[in-house]
Amino acid sequence: MDRFECQRARELAALQPDGALTEVETVALRHHLDECAACRGFADIVATLSERLAVAPLEPAPGVWTVAPTRRGMAARARWTLASVAAVLVLVALTGGSTTTPDPSPTNPYLLIPGLREGRPITPFT
Repeated sequence: MDRFECQRARELAALQPDGALTEVETVALRHHLDECAACRGFADIVATLSERLAVAPLEPAPGVWTVAPTRRGMAARARWTLASVAAVLVLVALTGGSTTTPDPSPTNPYLLIPGLREGRPITPFT
């Protein structure tokens, strides 16, 4: 079997237990698994592990703590937000709120079109 085909088949086999394959992908995977024993074994292992994980009881992870935000953290976030808004307002005030205009240099491809530099409308075949 082609190594690329086997790699793709194993990716599909990993997604199959979750029902994430399209009908075309499912048919392609079945066709490959009919011909490739190594990928068929991989698909069997993935299916077995998926079944075991689906029925396994959930256990809390040891040492995981949930930390509620403190007032100090919320105040710091509010200060950063306020500083960001102030910086944007200063930039708008300094630039006058204007937008940038095209670069008038000859390297600007739009200004190399005859008539565009002078502001005349461009019509085809003139």
